[in-house]
Amino acid sequence: MATARRPHRCYAVAVPGTGPLVAAELEALGITPGRLDKGGVAFRASDRELYMANAWLRVASRVLVRVASFDAHDFASVVDGARASDWTPYLGSQPVRIKVTTHKSR
Repeated sequence: MATARRPHRCYAVAVPGTGPLVAAELEALGITPGRLDKGGVAFRASDRELYMANAWLRVASRVLVRVASFDAHDFASVVDGARASDWTPYLGSQPVRIKVTTHKSR
């Protein structure tokens, strides 16, 4: 469903300390790893590279794709920002249901 109009901003989530292993797996797939931190590795990917990362990364627990970013200071602004985001490259015309929760958030 995703389109090739732009690279996806991705993040491979991993157990702390395993970022270098995830980066090596990305490189083995032909994907250039970006910023490493204690929770994983950021990277940019085409549709094909995103599918490959999801299928072949073994150290990462999951691959996240940043759909949008916006400032949110309360639940209503989270819902508003998510509703204003373009979900069609990922979900087509399917409606999006948004549920917001928090735990010990400032």
